[in-house]
Amino acid sequence: MKLQKHKAREYKGKPIYKWTIVIPPDDIKKLNWKHGDELNGIIFNDKQYLIKK
Repeated sequence: MKLQKHKAREYKGKPIYKWTIVIPPDDIKKLNWKHGDELNGIIFNDKQYLIKK
């Protein structure tokens, strides 16, 4: 997996970024996730968990 930062726009001269996590296609298949699925992010003990809504 890889965390990426993309400049989305500028506001009052300052850049605003969006963050993207790239998940390998094999992992997406194993999780039975599909394009457009909504995910919940949960932080527990300094770890991030993504759960399908």
